[in-house]
Amino acid sequence: MACPFTTAVRVVLCVAVLKILCDAINFRRFIRARVTYGGEGERASNFN
Repeated sequence: MACPFTTAVRVVLCVAVLKILCDAINFRRFIRARVTYGGEGERASNFN
């Protein structure tokens, strides 16, 4: 039985899962960039 309610719930769940995945990927990328750039910044300041 095709019901508009179940279709809407499915779409909302898919969007929520995609958003969680994107947030997780962005969070890991942010942490990695912060660690690498933080280390580079400290090394550069030591040279100065």
